[in-house]
Amino acid sequence: MIQSRKQRCKAGCLLIRSAVPEDAAALLNLTRSVIAEERYQVTELSEFRTTVEQEEKWIRKISDSPDGLLLVAEARGEIIGMLNFHREKKKRLRHTGFFGMSVCKEWRGNKVGFTLLRTLLDWAKAHRVIEKVCLEVLADNDAAIALYHRLGFREEGRWIRQVKMGEGRYMDLIQMGRFVEEKEQTAEQSG
Repeated sequence: MIQSRKQRCKAGCLLIRSAVPEDAAALLNLTRSVIAEERYQVTELSEFRTTVEQEEKWIRKISDSPDGLLLVAEARGEIIGMLNFHREKKKRLRHTGFFGMSVCKEWRGNKVGFTLLRTLLDWAKAHRVIEKVCLEVLADNDAAIALYHRLGFREEGRWIRQVKMGEGRYMDLIQMGRFVEEKEQTAEQSG
């Protein structure tokens, strides 16, 4: 769990907080809307069959674990973004973890993703056992990749034609990572 924080953004005020089981339906709606766009997603909408009860159970599991974090971004009483993080289970990998993030289309470009990810990095710094935060991103998701670079993530690998987007259309999947103690780039460093 994190301490809730308010953040001003271009479109108003965001509340970043830990998810609670009562958020299950709203989180499912957000996830479905992002998957339905069919862009930048590995999961297809027909594959996403999570029920409210399953989502509530998942939220409780993360909330009860010191190895995970589930954040929501809320604006005007509506959940508009989410980020989930899980720490690796194997002993030699436990210093690392992976996150996934979604922001509803109408709120992209308003620092929602930046604020969620900045909150994760602050949380990871406070949990000294987490040394590295990792992610995977589709190679054509330029806005997300630019955000990750801005916050100090680097490309560490690439799976060529890993995701089949349709008949004869493939996309590379990029692996990125950042050590928690590294600094994000300033505007001057990023050119």
